Amino acid sequence: MRRICFLFLFLIIFVLPFRAEALSIAPSPLLEMNFEPNFSTTKYICVTNEEPGEMTFEMLVEGGLKDYISLEKYYVHTKPKGTPGSSVCMNVNITLPEKLEPPGKHITGIFASYLQENVEGFSVRLKVGTPVIVYVPYPGKYVEASLRIENAEVNKTANFVLDVVNRGNESISEMYARIDIYKANSSRVATLTTERKPLASKKSGTLTAKWFVDVLPGEYSADVRIYYDGNFKRIEKNFMVGEPSIKILEVKAEPVKNGTVGKIHVIVKNLWSEGMDGAYINIDFRKKGGLGRVSSAKSSTFSIRPWEEKDVTVYWDTSAAEGPGTYEGNATIYYLNKTGSMIFEIEVIGGFGETEAPLLLVAAVCAVLVIVVFVAARRRRKRGVQKTLKTI
Repeated sequence: MRRICFLFLFLIIFVLPFRAEALSIAPSPLLEMNFEPNFSTTKYICVTNEEPGEMTFEMLVEGGLKDYISLEKYYVHTKPKGTPGSSVCMNVNITLPEKLEPPGKHITGIFASYLQENVEGFSVRLKVGTPVIVYVPYPGKYVEASLRIENAEVNKTANFVLDVVNRGNESISEMYARIDIYKANSSRVATLTTERKPLASKKSGTLTAKWFVDVLPGEYSADVRIYYDGNFKRIEKNFMVGEPSIKILEVKAEPVKNGTVGKIHVIVKNLWSEGMDGAYINIDFRKKGGLGRVSSAKSSTFSIRPWEEKDVTVYWDTSAAEGPGTYEGNATIYYLNKTGSMIFEIEVIGGFGETEAPLLLVAAVCAVLVIVVFVAARRRRKRGVQKTLKTI
């Protein structure tokens, strides 16, 4: 029972909606730097009230370097959103210690904290913050890297850009990267090699490679190995190869009663890294075994985001159809002066007077036949009884 009560309380406090956007802090991150002993600097942050009423925030510093960061103010009162005084700025004084361990990233947060009440009357303390990030160099040579892939479209040249940072305390005399490209869950389709260059300690640089995209659209992965002075760093990234194309994935068509309006769901996917506007779907219908098109239906125009999968609804008025039966639909999507199609089938079933009436007629005939047989049997039985009495 106590577990159930605890779960209920958890859902009330943490699942019921709270507004986490009551304030904002800028800039973010406040500071990102390499460690230098006793380094000192002054930055500033601004806390902005995003609510229609006045608010008071408590300012907090949390993390490993909290004793080396001081704030000009620790309590901030702000006016309503959009009015003078809705934003309050303050100085942040940072003085790093003589020594900082271990090597790597050290993050300390500066937060504005406030009580937020939800619609059920429960309150929680929420925090919005900005980080101070300090990198302590590794002994020797140490690389961190991330990959950006630009313009990965069919029959175009894609750019692979590696952003590399030497987090070590020694310079790198030469680095380069090999990039193997794989079709998702399949074989390698290309291998790229970047230029070679040096990289000083605690500095950043880029390695680049180009690839003419001569593969089909879909999901691919890049397996990257960065080689530097006898060491190597490996990273991987999945990416999409696209083209200006919208593909029909599926058409969902439930049976529709003749003379009514049916709802048809056409599932489409944008295979491009850009959005598209003004697309629409037209469906032509013909009865199987018929001579030609009997009617058509068109969706409203719609927009679709990059790589989005979308359910587009098309309404078909069957009053112009040729009665109950199986119909073949040809769904065609129109976009950017291009088209794509899919054939499907849909059943039109009879309304009252088309299916139900014949069944009722058959049932009535059967009932009459039963009555006739029953009456005839009774008459035969009655005559047989009368004959028996005469004999006696």
